[in-house]
Amino acid sequence: MEPIDIGGDSAHPVGEGVAAVGDERPARLTRLAWPLAAFWLVAWVTTVALLIANRSAIHAIEDADPVDVILPIGFAVIGTLLAARKPRNPTGWIFLSIAILGALSGVSTQYVFRSSNIAPLPLTAWVGWVHDPLNWLVFPAGLATFLFLLFPDGHLPSRRWRWMAWFAVLVVCVGFGFLVFQTSIQLAGSPSIPSPLGSIAVVDMNNGAPGVIWVVGLAVIVTAMAGTVVRMRRSSGELRQQLRWLAFAAALTAVAMVGLVGAYAVGLNPPNMAFDAILVLGYGVAVPVSCGIAILKHGLYELDVVISKTVVYTVLAAFFTVVYLAIVVGIGTAIGSTHSSFLTVLAAATIAVAFNPVRDRAKRFANRVVYGERASPYEVLSEFSERVAETYSVEDVLPRMATLLGQGTGARDATVWLRVGGELRPSASWGSGGSKPAPILMPDAELPVIADASKVAPVRHRDELLGALTVTSSPGRRTGSSTTWRPRPGWCCGTYGSPRSCARTSKSSGHRGNAW
Repeated sequence: MEPIDIGGDSAHPVGEGVAAVGDERPARLTRLAWPLAAFWLVAWVTTVALLIANRSAIHAIEDADPVDVILPIGFAVIGTLLAARKPRNPTGWIFLSIAILGALSGVSTQYVFRSSNIAPLPLTAWVGWVHDPLNWLVFPAGLATFLFLLFPDGHLPSRRWRWMAWFAVLVVCVGFGFLVFQTSIQLAGSPSIPSPLGSIAVVDMNNGAPGVIWVVGLAVIVTAMAGTVVRMRRSSGELRQQLRWLAFAAALTAVAMVGLVGAYAVGLNPPNMAFDAILVLGYGVAVPVSCGIAILKHGLYELDVVISKTVVYTVLAAFFTVVYLAIVVGIGTAIGSTHSSFLTVLAAATIAVAFNPVRDRAKRFANRVVYGERASPYEVLSEFSERVAETYSVEDVLPRMATLLGQGTGARDATVWLRVGGELRPSASWGSGGSKPAPILMPDAELPVIADASKVAPVRHRDELLGALTVTSSPGRRTGSSTTWRPRPGWCCGTYGSPRSCARTSKSSGHRGNAW
C-alpha cells in the first residue's frame, strides 16, 4: 500500500506517477512478452490447422494428441499477462514457456502424423526428433515442477527446497540427454521413426535403465505438488487464500498420477488415454484455472484492471461480429445479396448507435467478473467524487471517505485516521460495527503500527504526515489489489479544499490540540 501525497505543488501528475511504476519493470523483458505470445499463437494456430487437415486420417482421440492442443491455451493467456505486467517474477515466464513448448510439440506431432499417414513431408525425422526433448523441458521435472515450487511470488518456499530445485535441474539435464540420443522416436498416431542422428543415437528409452528417468521425474513433480499442499496448510492470511485452489488442483492431479503409476506397477492395464486425460484435465485445465482464480479473487499481480479491460474488449468485439454477421450475412442471404453496400452501412450505423450502451453493459459485466458482488474501486471513487462536489459539509467527507475505502476494497472495516498533536486518532469508520479504535501515540511524528489493519496508507502533505487510511479484511478474504490503493495525487486535496480543512474537521469533532 503506497503513501498518498495530497500536496498541491509537490504532487506529481498522473502520467508521471504511471511512468514511475512502469520504470520499475525491466523494459526489455516487458517488450519481449508480447512477441513471445505472438510466436505461441502462430505455433498453436499451426497445430490446429494441421490437426484439421489431418482429420481424415484420425481414427481415435489419442491420434489427435489433445494435450498439445488444449494444454497451452490457459498457460499462454496467464503467462502473457504476468510476463508483461510483472517481468521480474519468473512465474509468468514459466507459464508462457510452457505454452510455447507445448505448441511447438503439437506442431511436431501433427507434422509427423501427416507425413506418416497422408503424404510424405521433408525433414520428418528431424521434426519428430525435437518432440520428446521439448516435452521433457516441461514435464515432469522441468517447468511444471518449478511452477509449483515458485507460485505465486517467484521464490522457493524456503531454503530447504533448494535441494529439490537443483535435483529437478539435474533430472531435466540427464533426461534431456537421454531423449536427444534415443534410438527411435514414437509419436501419437505415427509409426516409430529411427533417430536422424544415426549411429550416435544409442539410448533405448523403452528397455533398460534410461527409462527409469521417467519414474524419477514423476517423483519430483509429485513432491513439488505435495509441497504446495503443505505450504498452503502451514501458511495463513493472503498466501493461504492464494495457494488454496492451486493446492487443491495439485492434490487431485498428484493422486491421479500416483494411482495410474500404481495401476501399471501391479499389472493392470489402464486405457491408453488415461495419462493424457490426467494431463489435460489436471495440469492443462485445473492448474491454469486455479491460478486464474487466485489472480481474480485475491488480486494477485495487480492484473484486475488488465483482465477487466480484456473482458470489455472481448465483449465489444463479439458484439461487432454478431451485428455484422446478422445484418450483412444473415439479411443479405435472405434477400439474395451478401455484397450490398446498403447492408454494410446499416451494420456500421447499428454498431455506432449501440456502441455506448453496449460498452457500459460490458464494463458492468467485466467488473462483476473481476470484482464479484462489490462495485469496482473506480465506480465507488467516481460516485464519491461526484457527490462530494455537491452540498456535503467537511464533517461528512471523512465518513464518506471511509465508506469509499470499505466499498472499493471489499474490506470488513475501513478507518480514516487524523493526526492531532502527538496522536493518531480515528475520525471516521465504516464496516462491521465493532468498537471504535483508540487513539495511538506517534513517537517522533512517524506513522505508528496500527494493530489489526490489513493495509495502511499514510496521507502526507509536503512530506508532513497528516493521517492515514486503513482497512481490515474479513477472515479468509483479501482486500482489493494494490491498484485500488493508488488514488490520483491531489484527489484528497480536491475533496477537502485544502489539506488544513481536515484540521477544522478534527477540532469541530471535539478533538483538542494542534492538528498536524
